[in-house]
Amino acid sequence: MKVNNQQYRTIWMEGGAVFMIEQNLLPFKFQLFKSENYKSTAMAISNMTVRGAGAIGAAGGFAMAQAFIEFGLQNMPAIEIAKKEIASTRPTAQNLFYAINRVYNAGKIAVENAILEAKNIA
Repeated sequence: MKVNNQQYRTIWMEGGAVFMIEQNLLPFKFQLFKSENYKSTAMAISNMTVRGAGAIGAAGGFAMAQAFIEFGLQNMPAIEIAKKEIASTRPTAQNLFYAINRVYNAGKIAVENAILEAKNIA
């Protein structure tokens, strides 16, 4: 499958937006979901727009990166709140927690690091 030059990916980030296959519509319809912010990406995890351990982890990493994009390093209290919100979307998803923590730790250095780490996880 090739979508937006993203070969064989079910989830990816372009700019600050996250794109994923809308799993709730399969197998009857193929549609992409575009998330512009971390809250929307977190909702996609919660409502099962994205499914599968690896994809959930990738989505969580991207959501964490989006929080860094939205708030920047100057607003770490908001980043902490976002981290908790993202983690609460699937309270037993170990891949989710792993990705969130990796991106969070990278993002504490620089927003660009958070984005790169999320892309590496995906």
